[in-house]
Amino acid sequence: MSLFKAKLSRLNSSFFVLPFILFNVFACSSKNSEENKITEYYDVKGLLDQQLLMFEKMEPQLQKVVLLDDERDSTVLQPDQKSWHSELDAFYNLDLNKKDLVGQYQTQKGEQEGLSWLKYTAKEPENREVSQLTIYFINQPNVPSVIEAITGKNNQLYGLEKRLFMQFDGNNVENLRLKTYEIGANQKVVLLDSLRVEVRGHLIYE
Repeated sequence: MSLFKAKLSRLNSSFFVLPFILFNVFACSSKNSEENKITEYYDVKGLLDQQLLMFEKMEPQLQKVVLLDDERDSTVLQPDQKSWHSELDAFYNLDLNKKDLVGQYQTQKGEQEGLSWLKYTAKEPENREVSQLTIYFINQPNVPSVIEAITGKNNQLYGLEKRLFMQFDGNNVENLRLKTYEIGANQKVVLLDSLRVEVRGHLIYE
C-alpha cells in the first residue's frame, strides 16, 4: 500500500478526521423548505443546483488532483449527478440562507479590477462555520466569475481551516459554466500529526 493510500486509510478510520479532511465529500446536504425560503444572502445553493442541471446535459469530465502532505494523486472522472453533488458538497455548505444565520453576517459591496464583488463576513466568526464568503461578478449581479470562502471548526480535539475557490466561464446566466474549483485545508487533531490537504478540480467540456 502506498503512503498516500495509507494516510487516507488512517483518515477513514478516524471518527474525528473523516468528516472534515474529506470536506464532507461523501455527505449529503439536507435543506428544508423553511431554509430555502430565506433570501437574505447570495443564493449559492441555487447557483450550484443550476450547474448540476447543466452537467446532466453536457456531461463534463472532471480532472481531479488530490494533494495529501507530499503525496499526489490524479485522475480523470465522469461523475454522475450524485457524484457531482458529493464533489461540490463543501460549496453547498457555503449556503448562508438559513434561519439561524439571518442577521449574522456583515455585507460589503465594491469593485476591484473591473469586477464588482459582494462579501459576507461573520459577526462572530468563532461561532460560525463560514467566516467569510466573497462573490465576484462580471457584468451583472447574477453572473458570478469567482467565489472564495474561508471556513473552519475548532474545539478541544481538533482545529480545521478550509479555503474554497470556484471559477466560472460565461457572460450570462444561460451559458455560465463551472471551470475550476479548489479546496485547501489544514487540520490539527489531538494525538495525530497535522495534515495539509488540497483538492483541485478542472472541468472538461466537449
